[in-house]
Amino acid sequence: MEDSEILLQLSDRKQSAIENMLSKYGKLCKQIAGNMLKSHEDVEEVVNDTLLMAWNRIPPETPNYLGAFLCKIARNLSLKKIEYNTADKRQSNLDALPLDELAETLCTSQESPEEKTDAAELGECISEFLFTQKQLNRKIFMRRYFAGESVKQIAEEFDMSENNVSGSLLRTRKKLAEYLKANGFSI
Repeated sequence: MEDSEILLQLSDRKQSAIENMLSKYGKLCKQIAGNMLKSHEDVEEVVNDTLLMAWNRIPPETPNYLGAFLCKIARNLSLKKIEYNTADKRQSNLDALPLDELAETLCTSQESPEEKTDAAELGECISEFLFTQKQLNRKIFMRRYFAGESVKQIAEEFDMSENNVSGSLLRTRKKLAEYLKANGFSI
């Protein structure tokens, strides 16, 4: 089923829209959540919450790319679930997130309206930077830092060694840091 048909179903508040989103994008959302979360129950919860959030947000929002819209929701909900699971009084055996690798390059605090504006500008700058990179480096970067895939998964997908993937990520992070400094962001 085409995205435009699913969006129309959502606009008409047809229950079949949820089933169609799950059928078309459920596996992708599950993969994104599964890359970040270790618990099968948490992954299922994130996928279900993703569909519910899409149901509640469409309309009034009308995304250009439904798949990307759902992936972003799934990723953000996964990050919130990790934050919840790793709160001080809760026990957790989660590994460090791939985003921790970017900690030296980025500062993403979003407490005040000014910081939210800065974060939006930072996001735009990172997007601009990524479009200046070779397609392979851009895909590797996005799979690691957006989809949360492991270096091993990326290496297998692109038929590369893990060392080559790690090297590509390191070089891209260094270039990103330079690009951000050149564009007025303090690192």
